[in-house]
Amino acid sequence: LGLGRTVSNESSGAFLKASVDSDTPLGVYTVRVDSLAVASALRGGLLPSAPTVSSAATLSIKVGDTAPETWITVSAGMSMKDLVSAINSSGAGVSAMSNLSGTQIVLTNRQTGADRDIIVGGTLRSELGLPERSTGSERGSDATFTINGVSFTSSNNVLDESDHGIAGLSIKAATTSVAEALVVSSDSSSIRGKIDGFVTSYNSVVDFVEKATAVSTSGGKTTLGPLASNREVQDWLRDIRASLFSGNGAGSVANLASLGLDFTGTDQRLAIKDSAKLDAAIAGNSVDVISFFNASGTGLANVIVKKLESYVGDDGTSGRLKDAMESYVKANAGLDSQIEALDRYLQQRRAQLEAGFIAMETAQSKMTQIQTMLTNSFGQKK
Repeated sequence: LGLGRTVSNESSGAFLKASVDSDTPLGVYTVRVDSLAVASALRGGLLPSAPTVSSAATLSIKVGDTAPETWITVSAGMSMKDLVSAINSSGAGVSAMSNLSGTQIVLTNRQTGADRDIIVGGTLRSELGLPERSTGSERGSDATFTINGVSFTSSNNVLDESDHGIAGLSIKAATTSVAEALVVSSDSSSIRGKIDGFVTSYNSVVDFVEKATAVSTSGGKTTLGPLASNREVQDWLRDIRASLFSGNGAGSVANLASLGLDFTGTDQRLAIKDSAKLDAAIAGNSVDVISFFNASGTGLANVIVKKLESYVGDDGTSGRLKDAMESYVKANAGLDSQIEALDRYLQQRRAQLEAGFIAMETAQSKMTQIQTMLTNSFGQKK
């Protein structure tokens, strides 16, 4: 049934943006961000002139004490612009920029968080006016925040389950602010929309099967659907219908009838007969409604999916449908062979008849010639 959850920020400032999924517990989460995660940096001093790169110059960069060094490809005569480009394309994990005159360079870590100092080595370091490593205010730091009074930290400013342990809750922090209230509630409109879609999809299958297997009579003429003689497809529809009311219940939701759903009574189509009952169940027991459809192995949606997979496979090209199609292909191949054999016989028979006809015409012609010869030779006695 989709997410089944929605989150809203009830605070007037609303600096925090949050998202949830179906596993996020319902409730109010009061969040206060005390500090944002910051990336480490390394700032070179302002030089009197742009540095001159010699052929022997070297430069290495690493992020954190335990990270491997990345050596930057340096060649004689490189400008500050060239050095910045080489650093940015090196994979060292930092972004470089300089002022327009090329007399100052700044390196910034591409990731936020503590223990990620930028450490520079090589002979070119001092020529660029760079200190050996990030210090003081240029060291990276983690975000610090509280949820319902419990303290947490994060190496970045997207505060997710790995930071605070609340399933499915992700909070994007952009600035520090006063405490903000995030309210996680049932997404009733989403759940209702999914159930409406389920009913529509089921009925479209029913309509297709009934049309394909229909036998109709009009004006004394009987018309058969393309699958009118296929009892197996009709059995599939009956099996799916039986499955709709054979699934296990979930809490307050015993079956589809307890949600106000039932068959129309005149055909095999499904209908929401009591819309108020369905809306009340979603509003008051959304967890049970979602579990009724989505519970692993026993949820109605999973039961139907397994049933369909036995018919058409998980990709629509296997299962009992594939077996049936293969039998039809085999039967068609047999008919094709019979038709080809019959065509060969008819061609042979035609050739025989044509040869016999020609032989008869030849014999008739010869008999006529003999008759004429005899008449001419002996005349006709009177």
